[in-house]
Amino acid sequence: MTEKRPGGFITLCILSWIYIGFEIIGQINALFSGRMTDDQIRDYKIELLKSQTEETLEIMGGMIDELVRILEVTRDNMYFIAGADLIFAIIGGVAVYLMFQGRKIGFHLYIIYSLLAVAVQTYFFSGFTVGVIGIVFTAVISIIFILIYRTYLKLMR
Repeated sequence: MTEKRPGGFITLCILSWIYIGFEIIGQINALFSGRMTDDQIRDYKIELLKSQTEETLEIMGGMIDELVRILEVTRDNMYFIAGADLIFAIIGGVAVYLMFQGRKIGFHLYIIYSLLAVAVQTYFFSGFTVGVIGIVFTAVISIIFILIYRTYLKLMR
């Protein structure tokens, strides 16, 4: 980057690094913590049920069952999901670093990182309402960041 980096670009990179840093820490923690046990999932469900009123349970009862099923899918595929997310986060961190250094290849790598993150969520959680909400949220945020980074492409070589 031959020109001075704009403040908005620096802020965008810092926000990306903060998010990616938390993602890396979270996935490393998940890998070292291991899978949830059936007892832990049951305790989680009990705590969810206890915190609800009867009216809420009538409305949200299916949502609680879905959250428990998501936990079971996550548990059953935990090492793959956490490992893939860790690798993707590292790719994302490298992508932001390359963009920060003024290299256009970082932008393209960032798009790949964003697509991979959404793809893993879609593969495992697209059958759940809560999963679809998470997928859409992740995709929208990714698109917003890609579009904002795109405005700084002219500064990259």
